[in-house]
Amino acid sequence: EQPAFDKKQFVTYIKRYIKLLTPKLDEEKQEVFKKNIEGATKFLLSKLSDLQ
Repeated sequence: EQPAFDKKQFVTYIKRYIKLLTPKLDEEKQEVFKKNIEGATKFLLSKLSDLQ
């Protein structure tokens, strides 16, 4: 069973994930990642209750 996230916990988790992942990407991929991650995060937040 996976732990349940509320929106605040999810945002905290995803920010930490982004912070840890970004340095591992090469510069070209970092730019694309940073450009697309905000939209992906908003999408996941809107679907958070469906994902649990």
